[in-house]
Amino acid sequence: MRTFHNVCRHRAYSITRKDIGATLVLGCKYHGWSYDTRGRLLKAPQFENVEGFDKSQNGLFEIRTQVDDAGRIWINFDAREGVIAPKSDHDSQVARQLVESWVVEGNFNWKAAGICH
Repeated sequence: MRTFHNVCRHRAYSITRKDIGATLVLGCKYHGWSYDTRGRLLKAPQFENVEGFDKSQNGLFEIRTQVDDAGRIWINFDAREGVIAPKSDHDSQVARQLVESWVVEGNFNWKAAGICH
């Protein structure tokens, strides 16, 4: 299981806008950059011959993900290392309540969406 920020490395445009479905290529509609399901940059139109441009350094930003023993998927937007899944059922219940309590709804500009933690 891998998770990524839904943001193109080129101009921070959304990579995918589908609510459901499957694909082997994640593509940015803005300038055509595309990524595989491991987050690696596959194609960067007009950057193929740019001196010093390294596709391997421009993949998607990965989000720390962990699957616990019960099969629940936990994601952590904090890039620091450390355990992210709760260690007990009680911790799991508390974590679910915390996640559910941080739902923010509204009409936001994409620039403001990143600051709504």
